[in-house]
Amino acid sequence: AELKNKGLIEEDETSNDDNSKTVTTKTGFTLNIKQDGESNLILSLGENNSTIAISPTTLSADITDGAVTKTITATTSNVSGTINWTTSNASVATVNGTNSGATITVKGVGTATITATYGAAKASCTVTATARIPTITLNPTTINKEIITGETATATITATTANISGALSWTSSNTSVATVSGNGNTATVTMKAGGTTIITASYGSTSASCTVTVTENEPEPLTASVITSSVSQTSFSTTSNINFTITSQIEKSDATQTLKYIYKFYSIDYMDTYESTYLPELDVTTESAAITQKQSITLVSATSYTLIELEIQDLSGNILTTHRIVTDTLSKPDGTTAPYTISASCLPAGTLITVEVEEEDDNGKKKKRRKKKKIEDLTYDDDLVVWDFDNGCFTTAKALWLKEKEYAEEYNLLTFSDGSTLKTIRQHRIFNK
Repeated sequence: AELKNKGLIEEDETSNDDNSKTVTTKTGFTLNIKQDGESNLILSLGENNSTIAISPTTLSADITDGAVTKTITATTSNVSGTINWTTSNASVATVNGTNSGATITVKGVGTATITATYGAAKASCTVTATARIPTITLNPTTINKEIITGETATATITATTANISGALSWTSSNTSVATVSGNGNTATVTMKAGGTTIITASYGSTSASCTVTVTENEPEPLTASVITSSVSQTSFSTTSNINFTITSQIEKSDATQTLKYIYKFYSIDYMDTYESTYLPELDVTTESAAITQKQSITLVSATSYTLIELEIQDLSGNILTTHRIVTDTLSKPDGTTAPYTISASCLPAGTLITVEVEEEDDNGKKKKRRKKKKIEDLTYDDDLVVWDFDNGCFTTAKALWLKEKEYAEEYNLLTFSDGSTLKTIRQHRIFNK
């Protein structure tokens, strides 16, 4: 204050970060003043005509992919102390410098001024930071999939990106429904259970999503069928023993399932049928298998004949199908043969029939799918999948053997000579209503 009053100090005054002040004398010297305690002052005289030059004086940076660093060079004259580096906007850029230059970290969009100060000497660099807008587009944006309980299904999602140079991050909002594994801009979705999940691809604050809806259905019932079966007689003895070989070709819907194949033997004596002997059970694990079994049986009498039945079961003991093998080639012990009749239903209980049903998904959209029902469970409302010979395509039809209840307005009453009566509808069509 006394130096100012005596006219030695100019009016301009600068406050420094270290709580000191810098004043300039009329002769061009800089005087740094800092208070030490309550009364002591620390005075230091700066150099005369100190200068600082910065190169470059303007900087631009693209921070689309994150913060970047830039360097600037400082050239000084008459500087023996330490240059003070400051930034006008630390959210845009920060600075860490020495007397020879500084490293600038650009981290936000905007403008900041980097200043180097030594006494009255100053120099600055203007930093302008910009960022391109990153975008992510997914294909597809929705996935609807039906799976069988206990099984999985996969789908691929492809991402198209702009202004993104790094790797995308892939996540699933419900990993119990589906998980996702990403490899760059492509991801594989593995669907595991019924429900909905959101698959998201993100990069920084930018993201895009795909909605995955999984419908879980019960597995189709296991089926098996006998393609061919044959019996060849190999020998015959007077003690009524017949030695023969049975060969059967089997096909099943699931090649991984183990089934039981049981050959049963019946002795037929005119109209009386009774079970005789069994062959050991056979387990086959291939989808199509040729089963060959040799057996010797004893016929009950000269008037008895043999019927062989192949029964196919699953491991729980459920019967999938029964196949009767005609054994005309087996001779009686007396060397003669006689005709006999075996009747069997062409569509026994348990035969699976394909029907078409209409279902509604979670979005209320109706769609048709095919399923199998046992023949004894069919109703008049079921639409059977049938072949249209006229148009050469599949279509649907009602089961002819199932009828809705109808009422006739009139009928014909026939009276016979023995007193019995018969009502007919429309002449001979007796059973159509």
